Amino acid sequence: MTPSAFDIEGTVVPAYTFFALAAGVLAGLLLRRTLAGISLAAAAFVLTRLGVEKLLRPHYLPPLHRVASSAAPTAHARDWVFDDKLVDSVGRRITTAREDLAIVHAQHAGIDAHQYLQALGWRRLITYQPAGRFWTFQAIETSLFLLLGLAAIAAALFLLRRRPA
Repeated sequence: MTPSAFDIEGTVVPAYTFFALAAGVLAGLLLRRTLAGISLAAAAFVLTRLGVEKLLRPHYLPPLHRVASSAAPTAHARDWVFDDKLVDSVGRRITTAREDLAIVHAQHAGIDAHQYLQALGWRRLITYQPAGRFWTFQAIETSLFLLLGLAAIAAALFLLRRRPA
């Protein structure tokens, strides 16, 4: 579910290709210069892909939040984890330096570090998209890029019909 794996699997790859081709056709029609058209299409594709990945994809569905009673990091191997933070009993974020100091204190006292952190009331808050949403996210993003490709083709057809022969 992580962005690096998401972009190279499933149905989004053909949708990206369709959008890139449609953007290339439109850019070539607009500029009537091969290199300029390729450059514009590549820039449009990269900017669109990055914008969708960074701005839209995290919000396709609301992320889930989980509170782990243990201060030890929990495994979310296939999930897309946005935030995994240690907080105190009031909900304030624990800095790494403060966590390290507490662990050193527990070790000097001969106490198990995880039990000590739990005794302090510290817990782990995790914000993530579960791996089970992979195909839902693939469908949303595939639809988005297919629609963008169709819009580019429609714009190209509109331009072709407006130009005199």
